Amino acid sequence: MGIIKGKVGNLKKKLLITMGCSHTEGLGCWDMTLNYPPRMTAQHPSFGEWIHVNKNRFHKLGWPNRLGKKLGYDKVMNLGFAGSATSAQMKTFLLKFKDASLSEYDVTIVWLFTDSLRTSYFRNGIIESLLPSNHTLDKDIMFQDVYKFISKKGERSDVDTMLDYIREEYINRSVVKTISELKNWNFISFHTRTHHYGNEINKIYGNDNTHFFGDVGFSRENDEELISKMCGHFNEKGYEMIANNMYQFINNNHPNLMGKTPKNEIESTWIGESSFDLITKY
Repeated sequence: MGIIKGKVGNLKKKLLITMGCSHTEGLGCWDMTLNYPPRMTAQHPSFGEWIHVNKNRFHKLGWPNRLGKKLGYDKVMNLGFAGSATSAQMKTFLLKFKDASLSEYDVTIVWLFTDSLRTSYFRNGIIESLLPSNHTLDKDIMFQDVYKFISKKGERSDVDTMLDYIREEYINRSVVKTISELKNWNFISFHTRTHHYGNEINKIYGNDNTHFFGDVGFSRENDEELISKMCGHFNEKGYEMIANNMYQFINNNHPNLMGKTPKNEIESTWIGESSFDLITKY
C-alpha cells in the first residue's frame, strides 16, 4: 500500500522537498556565456571553482524547480547534493526534518535515488559519501573494502552483491517514507539506475505505488543533445526531460498531488549542506 493521501478542500500552500545527488542539485546547467579555460572538463584543476560560480544556476535550472512549476507548487526545498550516497541523503533529511511540522504546507517528497553502490559515514561532523570512483585515496580504499566485505572478496555473484546494496538503499528509503507517513506528507521516488538493474530494484522494493519502476530518462545519459560536455551530467534539456517524465507519472498515478495550474516562477531554496553542526532545522 502507498502512503499517498488525497487532501480534499486543502487550501494550504504546496511544498516540494527534493532529494538526490548531483542530478538533483542540477550539476550540468552551466552558464555557457562565461569564459571557461580551453578543454574544460571535470579533470581540470579549476573545475571546483567553476562549479561554485555556477551553483545558483544549477539550483535554479535543475529538475526540482522544473517539476515544482509543472505541478503548480508554491515552493521547492532542494536537498540535492553532488556526490552523495542514498544513505547520506537520508541522514541529511533526518537531521533537517525529523522534528519539523511544516504545518502551513501540503508537503510532497520526491526522491531521485543515485547509484546503489554508494555508502556514507560521518567524519569530523561531515557526511562523507563513498563512490565507485572516489577522488581521494582514503575514500577509494574504504569503498573497495566495503565492496570486498559485501561480495566476500568477489566470491558472490554480481547480482547477489547488488541485491544487498539495494537492501541497504531500501532501508534508507523506508526511513524517509515512514517519517513522511507519520507527518502526513506525501512521498514519491524515482531511480537513476533502473535501466541498469531495474529487475533487482523491483525484487527488493516489491509492489509499491509510490515508486516509479520505469526509466525516468537515464537511459539517455549518453545523448549528446541532453548532456553537458563540461561534466557529463544532463543539461537544461536533459533535466526538462526528467521533470516531464516525473510529472507524467505523478499526473497519471497520483493526480491528488497536482496543484491548480502550472507556474512560470517558483520560490526555491537549496538546503543540501551535509555538516552535522551547521544543518538548519526546519
